[in-house]
Amino acid sequence: MWRRLPKANDRFGMHLIAPRAAHNRCWLVSHFRFIALLAFLALAFACPVRPASERLLGQDASASESAPALAAGDNNATNISSRNQNDAAETPEQLARIMGIVHLALIESVFGEPIHCEVQTSIEQSGRLMSGVGSYVRGGKGEGRMRHSVRMGAAKRLYTFLQVCDGQRLISIEDIGEGKLHAEIDCEQVRSRVLPSLARSKDSLYDPVNSIHLALGGQAEVLRGLCQRYQWYAVTEQQLDGNPVWVIQGRLAEQPPEQHGKAAVDLELFSMQEQSVPASAEAVISTDKAKIPFWLHKLTLKRSPSQQADDKFRPFKSVTQWAKPRPLTPDQIDAHLFQLPSAGIREYVDETARYLPPSSLASTIQTAEPNPTVR
Repeated sequence: MWRRLPKANDRFGMHLIAPRAAHNRCWLVSHFRFIALLAFLALAFACPVRPASERLLGQDASASESAPALAAGDNNATNISSRNQNDAAETPEQLARIMGIVHLALIESVFGEPIHCEVQTSIEQSGRLMSGVGSYVRGGKGEGRMRHSVRMGAAKRLYTFLQVCDGQRLISIEDIGEGKLHAEIDCEQVRSRVLPSLARSKDSLYDPVNSIHLALGGQAEVLRGLCQRYQWYAVTEQQLDGNPVWVIQGRLAEQPPEQHGKAAVDLELFSMQEQSVPASAEAVISTDKAKIPFWLHKLTLKRSPSQQADDKFRPFKSVTQWAKPRPLTPDQIDAHLFQLPSAGIREYVDETARYLPPSSLASTIQTAEPNPTVR
């Protein structure tokens, strides 16, 4: 049986304060703000309502509708063992189930319980390897509070990335040598555009489009981009450190999916040069049977060598792991954890407008109904 995500009147509440993140970068615009920073450094480095999971995945989604297993020689595949490894049949039903996994991870990242984890990231390009470490904490429950920080060393310099949201305002501070960025979003303005659609029914919490607009900052915003920019076509059930996970494969989507965000940053995802975006993606997401269901453990993005001699976008591979996730109880959440750093002499670029969905959102989004192709 699929695990049912809690309803709005228990753990989610109706606080729903969305965070932020943004600004164009060398690729993938702001939904991949953290991952885009990695790429930038790489270039510089040279009725009875069916449970939500059933409606989005279908009853048979955990069966062996599978994808290529992680390569045995991949150093980042440590402790992942494979179960079913059959070629995936790309039927509409199959594709809908796999997209449902990513949607559930997105929804859980916005409305799930508070969690703390370690962040480990690496970039490989032109035979060089750059790595970084940090941490990520989400307040969950739709309140938008989070803290995401990473430090990376390259060419004898330290690069830092920080996102913090107190539920009212989300700021991003990036220091990459000469390239410094200080940006902010007014979360209340974004929330005011989404709340009318959420008020339609409790079931609207399971509409991926609502979560897309509330997924600002941290892991949630990474999932926001993954839901829209990639087509997920294959899945296999495996084990990661003894926990059941889905390993899913994705490729660049040619056009926006049926369920996509309406804010400017969502539309910008498809205005980027295709050759500048990693063509393939692999995500490791815990199954509904795991201790922390639908958690994004690992994301691998790859760009293959180009056949064009004048191509300035060199091949690279980035791997980000949100490792050792640990649920937090209310008494474990420090009051200062989501406190915004003092502004000092920083001047923040206001990017709120780019994250505002249209004011007609409530009338254009309907309560998520079972996909007729998913049984």
